[in-house]
Amino acid sequence: AEILAEAENIASALKDKVVRLSIRVGKEGKVFGQISTKEIAEEVKKQFGLEIDKKKIVSDSIKAAGTYKISVKLHPKVVGEFTVEVKEEV
Repeated sequence: AEILAEAENIASALKDKVVRLSIRVGKEGKVFGQISTKEIAEEVKKQFGLEIDKKKIVSDSIKAAGTYKISVKLHPKVVGEFTVEVKEEV
């Protein structure tokens, strides 16, 4: 019950949050690499002080600038959601 309550607290804390990241691009707009779940988890901790496991983040690889809805399976009964905003970095 304690783990479930903690998962619910994290899910409600993540709701409506926007994690801002940047992705490197070349002169013609070609993207270098991608945004990993590890980077997303690190930014959530850095920007909001919330600890989430990178393995629980449900996301396709992010390979372009834009806005993405991300889900996190915090508990079998709890899924948190937040937004990742990726901008280009030259």
